[in-house]
Amino acid sequence: MTSIVSFKGSSVDRDNIADLESRLKEMKIDFRAIDDYFISEVIKAEISTINMEEYNLLDKVNVLKGEIGKYNKYIQDKIKDRKQDINEFLSIAGFRYSFDVELDDENNARALLKFIMPEGSSGDLKSPGKHLSWGEKHAFALILFMFDAISRDADLIILDDPISSFDSNKKYAIINRLFKTDDKDNSLYQRTVLKIQTLILLQE
Repeated sequence: MTSIVSFKGSSVDRDNIADLESRLKEMKIDFRAIDDYFISEVIKAEISTINMEEYNLLDKVNVLKGEIGKYNKYIQDKIKDRKQDINEFLSIAGFRYSFDVELDDENNARALLKFIMPEGSSGDLKSPGKHLSWGEKHAFALILFMFDAISRDADLIILDDPISSFDSNKKYAIINRLFKTDDKDNSLYQRTVLKIQTLILLQE
């Protein structure tokens, strides 16, 4: 009875749902723990109602556990897809980096940028901004800008001379990733984009 009275509900996530399930099981009222003097048909009916509600909540907890499992798998699949997507871009562009994500829980994730050494070994860059060249920073900024525009569902996207300073391989990789065909949800494909090209006129 004390468990029932003190139960206020809680924020449920994958870490505390097992605790919630055990707390609900503790709320089942056992007729054998009650002195016969206090047992009546009314009391039995009320206790049966309480126990039935506890069973119903346990069923919902089991459903919730299944949904949390599906959500966790969805997150892991998305991380895997994005890692592959970004690393394909880095490889095509010729950048000697690989991208990874460490996920401890839904509130604690860490993105890693690893420099690929010539012999194949790699190391984490704790401060990528101190190591990346101007061109590498610019390329990453374009991709991050693309994802920001997608998340905001922008009606018009303006790119100010985004690739003129890159070599042909990097130009292809960047444009190919920005306008990835048949992937409107994750690229600028079929979106309204205004590309401004800077022209430099030389006078004798």
